[in-house]
Formats: sequence, C-alpha cells, structure tokens
Amino acid sequence: MQKPNVVEISASSRTIGSNAAGALRRDSEVPGIIYGPKLEANIAVAIKELELERILSVANVQFVRIKLENGESFDTLIKKVDFQPVNDRPLHVDFLALDPETAVEVIVPIKTIGTAIGSTVGGRIFQPMRKLKLRALPGNIPALVNVNISKMKIGSNLRVRHLRIDNVTILDDPRKTIATIKPPRGGKAGLSAEVFSTSDEDLSLSVNLPL
Repeated sequence: MQKPNVVEISASSRTIGSNAAGALRRDSEVPGIIYGPKLEANIAVAIKELELERILSVANVQFVRIKLENGESFDTLIKKVDFQPVNDRPLHVDFLALDPETAVEVIVPIKTIGTAIGSTVGGRIFQPMRKLKLRALPGNIPALVNVNISKMKIGSNLRVRHLRIDNVTILDDPRKTIATIKPPRGGKAGLSAEVFSTSDEDLSLSVNLPL
C-alpha cells in the first residue's frame, strides 16, 4: 500500500474575528482551525496561501504536519476548505488533528491499472467513479486506491462491492460502478465469446497490491 506523504508547513496563531481574517487574506495568508478528538480546544492558525495551494494541487491523500511558533506540532488531514466563489482563492481551512487510535473518514482517489481484456479488442473503458470514501485508522489510510482492471471484459462492471482493502471500511454504496467496458464503436460483430463478460464473472479483487 502506498502510504500518504507527510508535508510539513509552518503556521502562526491568529486572532479570531472577521476583521482579523480579512487582514490575513490581504497578506496572502489563510485563516484556519486545528481540531481533533484529543485536543482540549480548537487552535486558530494562519498559514501561507501558497503553502496551502501547494498541498491542494496534489490529488493523493497527504498528511499535513503543522508546526507552530511555540514548538508544538500536529499531524493532520485537511477536512474542509472554503473558496472564494469568484477567484477560487482559499478563504478558510479546517485541519483534523490525527490520533493513532481514532479512525477517520477520508476520500481517496481511485487509479485504474492494467490492461482490460475488453480493451484489447477495441472495448471502451469508462470510469464514472474516481474517488472512494472510506474509514480507517491513520496508519491504515492509503494515499490512493489502485484498482487492477485487467480481468474486465466487454460488458464488465467493476463495482464497489468487488473491492477488498485490508484494515479499511469502505463507506460508498456497494452497488456503485467504478469502471465499465463498453463494446467497440463498430459493434460486437467478429469478436469471440471469450472477450464478453458472463453472469458468473468474478471481479472481486484486493487493491493496493505492489505494481
């Protein structure tokens, strides 16, 4: 399993209030909050806008290690970012301080790997689902979910219920379709029966195996 990278950023304490928040944004800083199950109280912080944008530019799940000016450090996940609707600049960010013994909910990107049997004869791959919602302890959170589609034939539908991920609870509807193989644009004529899915097809697979 590919584990999330740890990105370190510096943060400073801030004064709560709309005027103070506005002043921070004018200085290209983003107001935020650190909260978590083991914190006695929320911590109001400010971070550089460029630092936050650098983290948000990566699709994979990342842990954010926030270092405060007083020497304290927190390993966190970004749980929510509010954006300005016109220019899309970040306005506020929520950080969840992680506890090794407390499971958290995360949304993880799905990456398909391998060459589908159906695509070798012209079948077209569609992936309507590109993110997976799951619950896990911080140490078991994957950076992304690699899904091997090499078993898929024309007419195959890979669904959430087919996934097996150790030490993780998948929260999405098991009936949701992750990927499907449509027939070639020219139709099914001339293709052998072996490239088409059957009713007893088994697409169950373990994910995040080494590539």
